[in-house]
Amino acid sequence: MIRFTLALLLFLSLAFLVGCSKVETGLTFAPRLATSRIDDAFDFNSEKLTTIRKQIDSDLQSSKKDLALKIISHIESIEKQSQDPNLTKDQVVAFFDEMSETQTALLKSFTSSAELVFKDISEHEIKSFKEYSDKKYEEELELAKDPEDFKKKKRKTFVKNYELFLGQISLEQEKMINDFIDKNLNYFSQRILSRQKFSEEFYLKVKAKDPVLDFFLAHYSGKKFAEVPDPAMKEYFSQLFDLQTQIWKRTSEKQKTYLRKTLSNYKDEFKRIAAKH
Repeated sequence: MIRFTLALLLFLSLAFLVGCSKVETGLTFAPRLATSRIDDAFDFNSEKLTTIRKQIDSDLQSSKKDLALKIISHIESIEKQSQDPNLTKDQVVAFFDEMSETQTALLKSFTSSAELVFKDISEHEIKSFKEYSDKKYEEELELAKDPEDFKKKKRKTFVKNYELFLGQISLEQEKMINDFIDKNLNYFSQRILSRQKFSEEFYLKVKAKDPVLDFFLAHYSGKKFAEVPDPAMKEYFSQLFDLQTQIWKRTSEKQKTYLRKTLSNYKDEFKRIAAKH
């Protein structure tokens, strides 16, 4: 379920990031929010930022209907699976694969925006990215220094994602999440190093004026990991799929009702979005 939550948020995240309860409202603010975050990393001049924001908005408008229809299809799959009391791990994995394809499609729909971001990057912008990346890395390392606090924040994130769709989780479900976090603490720490490795490779490519768009898209679509399987990552996802399957098997009727109502509300919103475009 948490993977479904994260995958669904690929399209919903623009709304949630600005604290909006309505998806369409969030999407209205999305180009400005995205541009602001890009500026945090590269410190572009105002003219380039305006050009990027307009392109993001254009890409969003062009892809909105198709992506909304894809999300509706995924929601309907979840609605169907929620009727199955014997959900299997294989079903969870299959749905994960479907959502991964949507993630790749979402990224590709913003290719024109990404091209503008990486076009003619100046030395100042390269330096700004390096400083931004290093700062984020140091912040993550600092957080990971206290294992208990680190685990506490991870648990909070997992619980929040589950409760977004299930309502309040049970003590048994929370314990399952806690056990999962405890087992994968080392993996979470290693991911910090992996993200820094990507940032360093990205920085070196940009500095050398090498093409970076395909490298960027491959990383965020998960294609790079699929081509070079990471044993630790494979084990992590195997355990994650187990967690999702077991939590679902312990989902109460109240939680299932909450899930169906939440999914129905989102589906109605996405139908309205698709109908407008």
